[in-house]
Amino acid sequence: MDEKLTAVIDEDVAAIAACDLPWEALAGCTVVVTGAAGFIGGYLVRTLAALHRLGRISRAVEIVAMVRDAERARARFGDLVGTPHFRLVEWDLCTLSVPELGPIHYVLHAASQASPRYYGQDPVGTLLPNTIGTAALLEALRRSPDARGLLFVSSSEVYGAVSSTGSLDETQYGIVDPATLRACYAEGKRMGET
Repeated sequence: MDEKLTAVIDEDVAAIAACDLPWEALAGCTVVVTGAAGFIGGYLVRTLAALHRLGRISRAVEIVAMVRDAERARARFGDLVGTPHFRLVEWDLCTLSVPELGPIHYVLHAASQASPRYYGQDPVGTLLPNTIGTAALLEALRRSPDARGLLFVSSSEVYGAVSSTGSLDETQYGIVDPATLRACYAEGKRMGET
């Protein structure tokens, strides 16, 4: 990774870890991060990996980074690959099966094609990780003896077209036209939330 980019990410991660959050609840936990090689997933992995080193938690987080392309992820996380608290799992959440993850505590589900350039090329591949992928992750978590929770990374796209120009709250829903190309992303996120 480029040195300037690494410096920016390190600075961002330090700022995130400095937030007054109950980080200690993650100490020693096994956390699955889906979409780990993506933008948000990558930041989640980097933050979890830094918490112990930065003195925010008493024991390191055991990170299971779930990705579709292990080679790409190894390049992105070269500094973490082979370390004791990092495991890379190649899995496509478009698969109609439950990944065998073993005992896990939390799932941070950030896997999704989030760029409109992919919607037209692969609308089904955009929809599935947010729907059947979410169901599969919930089942993997249910099978775990000490499951504690799942965080689903959603999108403002779930609100669709709204008439308000101000802030939205959880009770305001706009219209998503199912005949548009973008609908596969918005509807997938809506279904994942449901």
